[in-house]
Amino acid sequence: MADEPNSDELYSDDPEEQLRMENQVLKLKLLAELGGEFEQLNELDPEMENLFLKNVLEFEHKFAQSPSKTMYEILGKPDFRKSALLSDEEVVFALDEIVELLKQKNIEVDYEVWYPERQRYEFITEELFAHEASMMVMPGMTMHFVYEEFHPNHDYYIRRRAQQFCENWFERSFDEYSFELAPVINLPGHGPATREEFLTKMQQVFSSFQYFENGQYDIESITYDLKEEAVSTGMATGTVSYDGVLESGEILHTQGIFKIFVQMERGMWQICSFEWPGFGC
Repeated sequence: MADEPNSDELYSDDPEEQLRMENQVLKLKLLAELGGEFEQLNELDPEMENLFLKNVLEFEHKFAQSPSKTMYEILGKPDFRKSALLSDEEVVFALDEIVELLKQKNIEVDYEVWYPERQRYEFITEELFAHEASMMVMPGMTMHFVYEEFHPNHDYYIRRRAQQFCENWFERSFDEYSFELAPVINLPGHGPATREEFLTKMQQVFSSFQYFENGQYDIESITYDLKEEAVSTGMATGTVSYDGVLESGEILHTQGIFKIFVQMERGMWQICSFEWPGFGC
């Protein structure tokens, strides 16, 4: 582990320049120790940036030095009954007891969607208990575990992407922060386009209308094909209907079948193509 820079080490006679150069050294150490890019903090005051960088280094050093144990050991090896020995009514109370024990240790399990009590109980006692984690405890810090990081819910994630597309269309709110979009998107009738080109095309389509109203959609099916050595793909299909109000006040009703195509890059599903009633070419 590299030593933290000595604040007494002189890089410059100018105090402000000295602080900036020390910050650069801290950033280089973070880059070396974290093994990845470190976002620049140009908007921060140099003194605040210096404090932030030192706190990050301190956290990383403590984390690296902290011993790892199973969650079962961290919780004090609590007594619990196996799921198979519990009735449906008993497992509800058993889950409440386990969740309360986790809270006492500042540990929480998060779920993207609802799962039955037995499934959650089995996850905690059969999987999470065996999971190794750092023993480091910091005041006010809660350790979070997300169920879907252990068991990805691809149906849910693809459904959410389709919902985001539908809602963004009705609200005409696609923008540079629409991270559900892949970097390259296949536009119907146009072929591959960058995200910026997609946004330009969308603005052209939306400019023909004052707004959309009476928007409704129904996602009827979700399919996906997971691949280990290639890009995983998926699709959401359904029906959509909405009214577009033109500049003249005339209402143009549109309805039909939509298809939202997605691909998974670095563990995240993103929209890479679509077929949408009213998009136009």
